[in-house]
Amino acid sequence: MTDLKKFEGYDFEIDIPDRENFNPLNQAVEVVLTTRTGERYSANFVTRAFVDYMFEKNKRTGECANGTYFCMPDRIDIEEIKDENVRKTIDDLIKNLEIENYFRKID
Repeated sequence: MTDLKKFEGYDFEIDIPDRENFNPLNQAVEVVLTTRTGERYSANFVTRAFVDYMFEKNKRTGECANGTYFCMPDRIDIEEIKDENVRKTIDDLIKNLEIENYFRKID
């Protein structure tokens, strides 16, 4: 079993590549979580509106079997990308012993 104490006092960073055009309700971003022991974990946070946009785009472009599916590794769906929501999500995943199911270890 994972030692969840290492997640106590964690920090996280939301990687927003294009801050000028950032829309917290329609976006996909990488979140990097750093444990108190210095281990780093990563997951993609995706809004529902972004997923809807991708289905429509893929129907137009023919990607993903003409919009039949959308997939993305290590994906967590979220209503709105903001620090408070990301922290609540991480806290809940830790509490429910699921953090390592959705965040992959990096480095």
